[in-house]
Amino acid sequence: MRSKQILEGVSTLDHNAMRTADGQSAKDLMAAFTRWHGAMRMHEHYEESKLYPFLSRRWKVNPTYLSSEHDEMHEKRDAVLASFNEYLILAASSRRSLEQVKTVGNELVARMKTYDSLLRMHLNEEEEFVIPMLLELSRQEFDEYYDTRAPQLFQLMDLRGQTAIAI
Repeated sequence: MRSKQILEGVSTLDHNAMRTADGQSAKDLMAAFTRWHGAMRMHEHYEESKLYPFLSRRWKVNPTYLSSEHDEMHEKRDAVLASFNEYLILAASSRRSLEQVKTVGNELVARMKTYDSLLRMHLNEEEEFVIPMLLELSRQEFDEYYDTRAPQLFQLMDLRGQTAIAI
């Protein structure tokens, strides 16, 4: 399940039934979001430990703002998870009112929209900034980048004088 699908799910929660029209609970959606974000974290680790340092060395660019956006997405993720938890606690309460559930549900939707918007912006920036640089690499350069582990790749680049820029 992708971020957009999770957003669609939280946007369609029936607060009386505490489920979406297709039967997913908020707990199901939270689990999907947690799994999805875990996979994104692995992707971010790759970018921050290999891709961004490579681009910095090869093209003398500063991609740290992309890493900062990862940090901002983690903050937004935490806000989404806090809303999911609040919604689930309320769902389990026998003293909840429909208005309370709607208020918390609306906050969950708003936070998920904020997260999703930041994610879309970040992916568009990567598309505009990162992809063109990768496409400019020769086949040999790309193969070396792809096939070589980061520490060895950076050693090779250092030997060639392709050192990282001062950030």
